[in-house]
Amino acid sequence: EPTLQHLRRRNDPPSCLEDAILRGYLSDSEDILKSMDTKIAALQAELAQRLRERDTLRAQMDECKGLLSPLRRLPVELLSQIFMKCLPGGTFITPRRFSAPLLLMQVCSTWRRVALSTPGLWCYLKIELGPRDELPTQLGKADLMRTWLSRAGARPLNL
Repeated sequence: EPTLQHLRRRNDPPSCLEDAILRGYLSDSEDILKSMDTKIAALQAELAQRLRERDTLRAQMDECKGLLSPLRRLPVELLSQIFMKCLPGGTFITPRRFSAPLLLMQVCSTWRRVALSTPGLWCYLKIELGPRDELPTQLGKADLMRTWLSRAGARPLNL
C-alpha cells in the first residue's frame, strides 16, 4: 500500500507522481485479487468434492452398520412378539399405512414375511361402512376385510 498519509488528511488532489503510484497500486491489487479469487474458487471446488466424498463414505459406513445390526439376528418368534407390542392401543385396529401392522410390512421383506406369518397382528379390525359410501368404496373395504381376516388364520377375531 502506498504511504500517502498526507492525502488522507487533506482533500487535495494527488500529484502526477502520486496519481501514478495510486493507479499502479490499484492495477497490481486487481491482479492479485483475481489470482486470489481463482485460488479460492479452486479450493472451494476441492472442498465441495471432499465433502461429497465424506458424505458418500458416511453413507456406506451407515449401510455397513445396518447390515451388522443385532436386529437382523433376532429369532422370528421374538420379532413376532415385538410386532404384537407395536399394535395401536384399543380393541380394534383401523387399517392405516403408517401404523402397525401395515407399517411393519413396509420395512423390509423379512419383516413383511414375519408380519404376514403372525396371525395375532390381524385379529383386530375396525371398518366403518357408511350408508353413503359409493359401491367401489364398499367393495374396496370388503376386499381389505377379506385379506385382513385371511391373515388372521384360525385365531379368534375382534371386529
